[in-house]
Amino acid sequence: INDCFSWKINKISLTNRLNKLISTAAITIVSSFSLIEPSNGLDQWNDRNRLAAEVWQSIDDLYYDRTFNGIDWFQARQSLVKQNYNSDEELYAAIKNMISLLGDKYTRYLPPAQYNVLVNSAVGELTGVGVQLIGKEDGSIIISDIEELSPAKKSGLRRGDVLINIDGTDTTGLSPEEVAAQIRGAQGTKARLRVSRIDGQIEDIVVTREPFKLTGLTTNRITVKGKPVGVIRVKSFSSSTSTDMFSAMESLKLADIDTIAIDLRNNGGGVLQAAVDASNAFLPPGKIITFVVNKDGLQEALRTLPGSITIDAPDLPDLKSKLIIIVNKDTASAAEVFTAGLKENDRAIVIGEKTFGKGIIQNLQQLRQGGVAVTIAKYETPKHNNINKIGIEVDVSVNCNESVDLADCLSPA
Repeated sequence: INDCFSWKINKISLTNRLNKLISTAAITIVSSFSLIEPSNGLDQWNDRNRLAAEVWQSIDDLYYDRTFNGIDWFQARQSLVKQNYNSDEELYAAIKNMISLLGDKYTRYLPPAQYNVLVNSAVGELTGVGVQLIGKEDGSIIISDIEELSPAKKSGLRRGDVLINIDGTDTTGLSPEEVAAQIRGAQGTKARLRVSRIDGQIEDIVVTREPFKLTGLTTNRITVKGKPVGVIRVKSFSSSTSTDMFSAMESLKLADIDTIAIDLRNNGGGVLQAAVDASNAFLPPGKIITFVVNKDGLQEALRTLPGSITIDAPDLPDLKSKLIIIVNKDTASAAEVFTAGLKENDRAIVIGEKTFGKGIIQNLQQLRQGGVAVTIAKYETPKHNNINKIGIEVDVSVNCNESVDLADCLSPA
């Protein structure tokens, strides 16, 4: 899933496998268990009440807007924890209703299945059918990308398909991670997807669920005006992106290719630090990639660092090759951090169309059941531009839709 928000993941205890992956990438995830159990009119708190309190406490501790959108935030807590919940679904609905009062669609509670989807996508490993999803402004869920060696590819699913229902459940009103959680399931089971094609045709497609590794970065070589161009497509920024970027750049440099295009179309973001780390392939140490502004107004500059090239790559960082970044209206969040960092350090030209405009950062916390994504900060570009709800303007406006040949897209640059 491509969620369209940058993560700043801070602490947690997962399985040994996930811990190993996360520690290798210097990503930590937070575990927060509130021990305070104020009176709520019930004889005894149960796990649902404790979870309700944990969600509220996590947001209260971290949320960047200390006015809480002008609502009585403590009263919202009292209303939430005093209820007697008969099912998890009833609790989830109440939590969703409370969080909606903040008017921030990126701050949200994630039930266990949805939480696991996001954590696994951060480390590049998923189980399901092999599609990446984005949510559109009209609420529809679009397949933004399909893994080449995946069940989805074999079944005939296509990029641009709109998901109408999953196993008979309507996707209306669901978030991308909620839809992804429905698609995932036990290995060998089948998912029945009803999709609307780009031409409006409705089709039912059955896909067998299998484990697969998310290919977050691919490399290709094309010819533009008789000259070789190396194309690095980044689908999302995960813990493996920087190392993959270094390897891709080293192979292109060894092939004497001196024009590089970074394709970030439909890249909805991912891990913020991964975008910063990948920038080390193209900039010298000490360059500011972004400023993070926390809830107290304090700024932290995230920079390229010495010794950050994690492979044996004597040609990196590459400071000389012509660098082009291709973006579109669905390029967002961490992908915008990467784009603005290279653009405003005068290292790359940006072509395509203006980006999405997501300049806020979420922290992903694990709770006793599921987790919560909380908006904890905003970011500014190296030149202190705020792109939230604005986007990044391109240097060269070009039609780079998926239907356009990439060579034609790159020709004006």
